[in-house]
Amino acid sequence: MKKIVTVIFVLSVSLNSFAQNLDSLYQHYISLHQKNTNIKELSLQTVNAPVKCGFGTVMEIKANFDQFTVEQQQSLRKVMSRPGKQTSIVSPSGYFRIHFDTTGTEIPIYFSDPGKTEKELIDMSIDSLAVALDYSYNYEVNILGYLKPPSDGTDGGDGKYDVYVEPYGGYGETRWDGPDNAAYMVIDNRLDNTYEKGIRAAKVTAAHEFHHGIQVGNYSDDISQLFIFEMTSTSMEEFVYDEVNDYYNYLSDYFRHPEQRLDNTAGGGYDICIWNIFLVEKFNREKDDAMFGQKLIRRAWEIFKEKGSAIKAIEDALAEEGLSFKELFNEFGIWCYYTGIKSDPEIYFEEGINYPVIKPINTYSYIGNKQTYKINSNAVSNNFIRVVTQSGDTLMSIVTNSDVISIANGSNNRIAFDLTLNSSGSDGAVSITNELYVSVSSTDNSLLKSNYIFRDNIVDGPANSEEIGYAFPQPFSYANNENVFIPAISSITDKTELKIYTVSMNLVYSDDSPEFGSFDFDVVKWNGKNNDGKKLATGVYIYVTKSGDNIKTGKLVIYND
Repeated sequence: MKKIVTVIFVLSVSLNSFAQNLDSLYQHYISLHQKNTNIKELSLQTVNAPVKCGFGTVMEIKANFDQFTVEQQQSLRKVMSRPGKQTSIVSPSGYFRIHFDTTGTEIPIYFSDPGKTEKELIDMSIDSLAVALDYSYNYEVNILGYLKPPSDGTDGGDGKYDVYVEPYGGYGETRWDGPDNAAYMVIDNRLDNTYEKGIRAAKVTAAHEFHHGIQVGNYSDDISQLFIFEMTSTSMEEFVYDEVNDYYNYLSDYFRHPEQRLDNTAGGGYDICIWNIFLVEKFNREKDDAMFGQKLIRRAWEIFKEKGSAIKAIEDALAEEGLSFKELFNEFGIWCYYTGIKSDPEIYFEEGINYPVIKPINTYSYIGNKQTYKINSNAVSNNFIRVVTQSGDTLMSIVTNSDVISIANGSNNRIAFDLTLNSSGSDGAVSITNELYVSVSSTDNSLLKSNYIFRDNIVDGPANSEEIGYAFPQPFSYANNENVFIPAISSITDKTELKIYTVSMNLVYSDDSPEFGSFDFDVVKWNGKNNDGKKLATGVYIYVTKSGDNIKTGKLVIYND
């Protein structure tokens, strides 16, 4: 009897939770179609980001429509029906019909120019939107080779692709109906409740939403795999309109939690648009075919349509070209490390200086000998583990879990692995320095791939720095030099100390943790000032660096000119 009561209780709780989720979904969607408070300034750290796209919400409502109350269904039908607008125009290409108002509170204004009349601003806004839509069509269909969306017949007045401009609580959304999933677009009439504003926001919305129309009309409308829809549409913004970078504002969700499954990130797919950007930029540099990366992305959609698993389709599209998803996804992790001040546009993301900095899953302190850290990884994830040595050096381990099959089969078989650091070598360990070795072990090593970054450099062998016997530049001049570099011996297990003396052995500067310079030999950096931040007098000074039992001494000349 108790078991029956327990089952009934659990079922009741489950149904109640489902009903609450439906209510939340309903309220969220209705709110998108009401005027929101204008957001004038937003930053990358904004918690409540503007709704980039209502596509996923529309997907979820369509999938669960019969579960809503009768009253909710009536309201949803009304809101999701095609808006009635006062007039329309056809875009220059003849493909799009844009519906909008010319009077009242819903007129489209994408420009701010006090010297123009309201009618001139409306005309300029609609004409510019029409050009943006045509450009998006040409790039995505004619250049990238995607199938154009199916026609909606006479809905909207004719067979053209309809775009409705009206108040919306974000950028816009794509809706579709009929047996062919013929789609149309809704776009906000002001686009001032967004990161990018006005016509710049309209451009990326056109590129983003039009690709949703391509997706549902030709490939899939599977709500369970929303990530590939938003990942692709958001990357289209960058591909079609490279000069508008609205997508920057959505990347932090991934960079804060790269250990999440690729298909289930906090950003709902917007944040992982950089996977597609990675593919395009990487192969643009490596292949004679400038469209190679784009072909991989499109091929994944074709396989997704045939086989039904988006994540497996991505792997298969790479495999057809002899490429390993495991290897590439790990390399993607390396690219994600080199962002912000570490970025190098010649090697990694071209716009990486504007990307967030990756956040490790954990940071550990290594105190020598053998230490093992246990990590439990999600399927298809990159796990960044930061270890700081006693000397203050940083080792970043990037461990990739490439278990695509687990996700394709509808599960998430997490793989536990040990990250082991040791002061002596062992079988399978990677030599970071002569005093530091690292290894990754698991019950299923075949699905894991590891790479290591030490002192911000990728490890391709022991980081054995050469020694140098003199300070440079000599002489050091405050007028011409920012720092002087002083010989030292780096150590994983011991701290390095720096002391500066006059020739009379009076201590003028000391540092228990000086910063190492970025050279192929070990030197510490000093700005030539004493501990009070004051410049020293012209003269000869003695330096002493100590790392454990290793001591280096010498002289340097300072000019205070």
